[in-house]
Amino acid sequence: MGVLVALLIWHVNRQRAAQAKLAELRDFERTRAEQREVTARFGSHEVRTRLTIARGFAEMLRDNATDDTARADAIVVLKELDKATTTATNLLTLVRVETPVAQIPLDISALLATIVGRWRATAERQWSTEVQVRRLLADPERLEAVLDCLLENAVKFTLVNDAISISVHPDGTDVLIAVHDAGVGIPQEDLKSITEPFITGSAAGERAGSGLGLAIVNTIVEPRGGSLTLASSEGAGTTATIRLCDAHPERIPSAASTANAQPKFGSSASRW
Repeated sequence: MGVLVALLIWHVNRQRAAQAKLAELRDFERTRAEQREVTARFGSHEVRTRLTIARGFAEMLRDNATDDTARADAIVVLKELDKATTTATNLLTLVRVETPVAQIPLDISALLATIVGRWRATAERQWSTEVQVRRLLADPERLEAVLDCLLENAVKFTLVNDAISISVHPDGTDVLIAVHDAGVGIPQEDLKSITEPFITGSAAGERAGSGLGLAIVNTIVEPRGGSLTLASSEGAGTTATIRLCDAHPERIPSAASTANAQPKFGSSASRW
């Protein structure tokens, strides 16, 4: 009996030690994540501040240039500074998406109205949306980052008055969000690698950005069980589809549905 009691005490102590170690590791990882975000925020702010100052001087040189060559050189510098600013912002986003967050019921139509309204003001395209989901569980900041990355690519590889559409459909407890553009398309040989960081595709040319947009989408979606799928044809456009797992969509009722149907959401532990 004494041996059994001793073994039981040893087992309990060992379990407590393991739990304490696990809690310590969790605290350590949380602290590391917070430190990475603080460092990224500070570094990104410092870099972007200096880029903004440099851009101001480049604009002054462009506006005061007395010959076409100097003006053209200043324009090139401005374009490169814009690319550097985008890269710094995207790198900050990549760091921040590693921090765990809680999902909340989100009005997807309202979010799309805000995002599309912002892009419509800066890009003259034929915008359209098709939404079959009223609300879903998501982190609004990360979902907005995903959509901005996809729309940035769509705008970049289309021309004035080309079509860009966004559709949101339920698929069981998941949600499919597709961004389609009628742009130049992606060569088939680039489809497998273009989601890797800093890969821009062989046909991007002067339209190439930082190569971080689709990598950010993958970084946000995949760890939560989701996926990014690309379908493209050169000269016929591209469709980028993301699957949000366990988003528990509330469908928009059809005419035959009950008008006062109550939404049903899953637990706060869902992956998206």
